[in-house]
Amino acid sequence: MNMKSNKLNNAALFFTFVMIIVIIGSKIYSEDYEQTPNQVVENSMQEDAVSLQKMYVILNSEKKENYQFVDLREKAHYQISHVDGAINIPFKKLMEKENLETISDSDKTIVFYGDGEEKSSNAWFLLKQLGYDNISYLSGGYEYVKEYILKTYQPSYGHYTAEKPKYDFGKYFNQKEVPKKPDVQVETTITVSGGC
Repeated sequence: MNMKSNKLNNAALFFTFVMIIVIIGSKIYSEDYEQTPNQVVENSMQEDAVSLQKMYVILNSEKKENYQFVDLREKAHYQISHVDGAINIPFKKLMEKENLETISDSDKTIVFYGDGEEKSSNAWFLLKQLGYDNISYLSGGYEYVKEYILKTYQPSYGHYTAEKPKYDFGKYFNQKEVPKKPDVQVETTITVSGGC
């Protein structure tokens, strides 16, 4: 019985020691961020998001020289196809010293993109906390951009929430005649009584 309680005490002490180290370590490393997550959100992610319409304008104008596209996908996907002039920094290697130097040394606006918006917005969020100002991210993923912007731009697909109107209200309200009221049909109810 005594040996069991010693093992339990030792386990509790070890667990407590590990938790203290984790807490101290998190305090040390969390101080490297220049902005808290709340400050980043307050500074608005939407301001730094590159919409598909803006992406089209950038890629088809002289403004393209002011942007550096960073492909966060794995090298194999990058080699198959990518935005013209983009560099490849896989998301899991983003925090390596040489990659951070590449981003911080750029005098262009960095635009992150990946398979979906999640990785690119996460990269933006992380680097924004570290104090990078010249960064933004692409709304949507690369496949969507490749299909509807790089191949052929189709304005009807230029926005995620684009919907075609179901009714032509302008035509309806510009009619000279007032539409007739529909005929109202009165239903009669028959009451049945009795039964089994």
